[in-house]
Amino acid sequence: MMKHPNLLIITTDQQSATMLSCAGNPHLHTPNLDALAADGVRFEKAYAAQPLCIPQRCSWYSGLMPHEHGLTFNLPDQEMKPCLMMGRIFQDAGFRTGYSGKWHIMVDPEDSGRHGFEWTHNLISNG
Repeated sequence: MMKHPNLLIITTDQQSATMLSCAGNPHLHTPNLDALAADGVRFEKAYAAQPLCIPQRCSWYSGLMPHEHGLTFNLPDQEMKPCLMMGRIFQDAGFRTGYSGKWHIMVDPEDSGRHGFEWTHNLISNG
């Protein structure tokens, strides 16, 4: 089995790229995020498929626009259309996968066959 590098993806809601001390913000002190940025990749420009949490997270994890995955509003009773998702892509490439934090993906977190994350932890409600 090929050894893969460790890959940690951290996403935050409503945080500008300038809201880190490593980005030159003199009013913030973010040493832990600065250390991760110094040893990894920090994106300075990013674009959202939709400014609402559920559609954007589903786009991020599927690579599809909201009209393609079927979620265009923050409504908790929606179901995402079947599609290939990030966890599955990484798992199929030989990575071990996990997810922790706010889910908002509108796929049952117990359905690891669909989303591809081997484990999920401490999920915050979709509501």
